[in-house]
Amino acid sequence: PATPRHPHVLKPIPVAGQQNQLTEVQRKERQRSIQLHMQLLMHASTCVSPKCPSANCTKMKGLLRHGDTCKVKHQGGCNVCKRIWALLQIHARQCKQNPCPV
Repeated sequence: PATPRHPHVLKPIPVAGQQNQLTEVQRKERQRSIQLHMQLLMHASTCVSPKCPSANCTKMKGLLRHGDTCKVKHQGGCNVCKRIWALLQIHARQCKQNPCPV
């Protein structure tokens, strides 16, 4: 049997045009998810441990590395780069640190 690739059931997250259709619970869950991703982005950007115990840190470092090395980029249609770019834009709007480690 195939091994599950993700530890929990994945749920679709609506994109920009659908936000007004979200319930209050869905909106709060989405906001919480964004905040957790922002914390992970900050951690992964400053973590220098090659053996960080957080599997998510390793994944985020890999995504950031992908963004640096991808030949297609978000303008060319790379979905991974589009997601990274969206996270970085949200971070840029929220970040108050100078200099920013991200």
